[in-house]
Amino acid sequence: MPLSAPPPRAEARLKRWLVQEGREAAEVTLTVTAPPNYTYVVLGRGVVGEASFDVAVEARGGVAVVDYGFGYVEVERPKLILWAKPVVVEVGVPTSLEVEIAASPGLYVNSTLQVGPFSRSVYVEPGGARIRMDLPRFAEPGIYNLSIVLGPYVNYTWAVAYRVVNLTIRAPPKVPVGLPVVVGVEGRVEPPLGVGVVVDAAGCAANKTFVRLNSSLVFTSERPCVLKLRAHTNVTEAVAEVAWASLTAEARYVELGRLRGLPIFPLRGVSGRALLGGSPVDGQVRVVGDFDRLGLVNFTIYVEYMGVVNKTSFVGFAVPPESYAAANKTVDVLPADARPFFRYLVERAVATGDWALVDKISRLYSEFPTPFTLAARFLVERALATGKEPNLEAAEVLRRVEPVVLGALGGLFLAVLRRGI
Repeated sequence: MPLSAPPPRAEARLKRWLVQEGREAAEVTLTVTAPPNYTYVVLGRGVVGEASFDVAVEARGGVAVVDYGFGYVEVERPKLILWAKPVVVEVGVPTSLEVEIAASPGLYVNSTLQVGPFSRSVYVEPGGARIRMDLPRFAEPGIYNLSIVLGPYVNYTWAVAYRVVNLTIRAPPKVPVGLPVVVGVEGRVEPPLGVGVVVDAAGCAANKTFVRLNSSLVFTSERPCVLKLRAHTNVTEAVAEVAWASLTAEARYVELGRLRGLPIFPLRGVSGRALLGGSPVDGQVRVVGDFDRLGLVNFTIYVEYMGVVNKTSFVGFAVPPESYAAANKTVDVLPADARPFFRYLVERAVATGDWALVDKISRLYSEFPTPFTLAARFLVERALATGKEPNLEAAEVLRRVEPVVLGALGGLFLAVLRRGI
């Protein structure tokens, strides 16, 4: 009858697991416990009771097998965690991937860390480590899957390469001082992704702001100035300028002359316009005043543009343009000694709006020069030369009797001719 002995009991405790390039090895403490009254030969040593052995074995497939003669004990490869946060990067811009490694106790890795086509040699001990890996410049937008390999350990992450297309800054080129301006930063992203751009401001304000694409910023200025804006990524940019300028109201008229420092202009000849920084703009204009009044008049001009209101006052002398032009022509034909007082009469008409006397004198000099007209002019010029208002009634009498006298003289002349014949 054959003898049978109970086998010894064996336990293995991992001391060290080494991953080195293409091979793995384990250092194991093997504890063998023999039943009472038995002696066993294990790994060349007699074992009575309990004995421990330090054993080094090659591992295959993540398992180290320790054969102690009466059986075998398996030790599995310790765990290692590979992890990397996904990266988002603009096309054509270099970036890096930070790989986090957490190695279990007893695990040592001396191998190549490979991310996509890039690799570097690393040595990892139990505990945690962070390793930065440079990534290539992605030439085209898209989502790229990246494998992370360290010896037998594998994980995955991804990188998004994006491109900003049609980056634009939308803002009005010129606005009134004090008006808030909404500046839009617009563009399209391939593939669709929520990314931001940097906006640099200089001029009215100096700052740097990060904003989401297709969002807006608000700027304002209480003084005239120019704000220069630049929205940019690492690859593309857009620029714009916003000018804050003073909104003013301007009176428009044809200046015929000046009196006492004030303009002389044609009756009903005043209008207004809105100016922004000295340049005309399409604003609302309202002119308040008496357009039918001659002489000294006062107008208030209101303008409104982009919700901002301003006004100005205009004071001048309104004249009938035909009368003013005729009076200026009359000055040129008067004798030198008659001109000063006539100019005074014209200035008085401009200031008061009463043109009756000046118009009568001007008409006298605009008519064809007949003998009686010349006589009437002589009377007017003599009065003007002495600084007196001319007696236009006498001149008018001469002009009225002229047809009668000339007719009588003509009849007398014809009678004399007939008698002579």
